[in-house]
Amino acid sequence: IGNHRTHRQSLPNSTHTTASDWELFGLTPTASPAELKQAYRDLVEVWHPDRFAHNPRLQAKAEAMAKQINAAYQRLQLAA
Repeated sequence: IGNHRTHRQSLPNSTHTTASDWELFGLTPTASPAELKQAYRDLVEVWHPDRFAHNPRLQAKAEAMAKQINAAYQRLQLAA
């Protein structure tokens, strides 16, 4: 239990979900876990930094976006 608390505290941008988390995935809070997972996979595929290996500037933007996507997904999963 103690490790679980530590893990939650280490998540970026708090563990409280916001409307912007749902908006990032193009979903509403009534979305099913399967819908959230599919939206997550779609966004990760679009924003995967390896797709931009030819352009360091775009790769850096993709890395930042991927971090934002992952953090929002973790928050939404914890809230479920």
